[in-house]
Amino acid sequence: LETLGLSLYKDAKWQAVRCIYKLIHSITGDDLSLANSLITLPRFPVAPNDLARALEGFQQLDAILSDPPELMGLEKSLSLCKTLVPSECYVAYEGPRSVRRYLDTARGFIRLSAESLVKEMALHYGIMSQNGDSLCVKETKERAKIRIGFISRFFSNHSNFEAHYGLIDNLDRDKFSISVIHRSGCVVDDCHYLVNVRAYVIIFLTNVFGEACISISRLKLDILFFTDIGMNPLDSVLAMPHLARYQVTSWGLPHTTGLKEIDFHIRSSLFSDCEGPDEYSEKLLEAQGYIGYFCRERYAHKGLSRDYFLLPPDRFLVGCLQTLHKILLRLSMA
Repeated sequence: LETLGLSLYKDAKWQAVRCIYKLIHSITGDDLSLANSLITLPRFPVAPNDLARALEGFQQLDAILSDPPELMGLEKSLSLCKTLVPSECYVAYEGPRSVRRYLDTARGFIRLSAESLVKEMALHYGIMSQNGDSLCVKETKERAKIRIGFISRFFSNHSNFEAHYGLIDNLDRDKFSISVIHRSGCVVDDCHYLVNVRAYVIIFLTNVFGEACISISRLKLDILFFTDIGMNPLDSVLAMPHLARYQVTSWGLPHTTGLKEIDFHIRSSLFSDCEGPDEYSEKLLEAQGYIGYFCRERYAHKGLSRDYFLLPPDRFLVGCLQTLHKILLRLSMA
């Protein structure tokens, strides 16, 4: 059934996917199939207002969170249902709707499911006190350098590598000690090696939550920089134990993470006319200038003729150079 659900998901049949996972939930009672049955979003909207209709499922999840039942827990749920299907990335393409509203709901459900697991890790490694206060934030011990770790599964030939490599490359090494943290499933290519060369410490996380927490907590980071929370629906869980003194994110995904455990969202003041602070679960910090840094020498431009792309030589062309799902989403909105 789960294989069928994933196949239907790839075929953009989101309503059928929800029906499949509703059936799975009736058999297993797990938390992930429950989420899939309510908030699976279409990868490719094929009808007008497809995404808007799909977002109505978040209201049902809100109702569950307002009077939460006793959930099975994330760890046991993953042994019964291997995949959390919804990708909240697609919410950002639904026009003027509040992204935070939906992300807060999705993260709230995952937080509830992972509550005992996260608390166990946090207490075990001395990250959190018994009343839930973060001990990392209270640490005042001065160090010679600020320890910053950048965490992603996309430090490879990927847009999130391009977005953050310039920052990692140009941080002042006299002030910062830089760690690169690769999440499980990372791709090893030339870009992967390029970012590793610029790090003082390199670690590779496994899929085991406890082991990942151990690896990060041992770094004793001042700043843990999440470059792209939201690309994978369960990536948010690793932010919940608060494994560094401060946790931050930025423009890898240009909207809130929906996580109260992320302390700051760093945004360029160039975008001050976009969403206001109320649209961020994090505290919004605005930096002067642009957050990204792109070295001109890395992007050698080679001119190619229209013939190379099999394009007509005598027509006026308009390019929409994006990934396929973004083109289709925008067409459906239009």
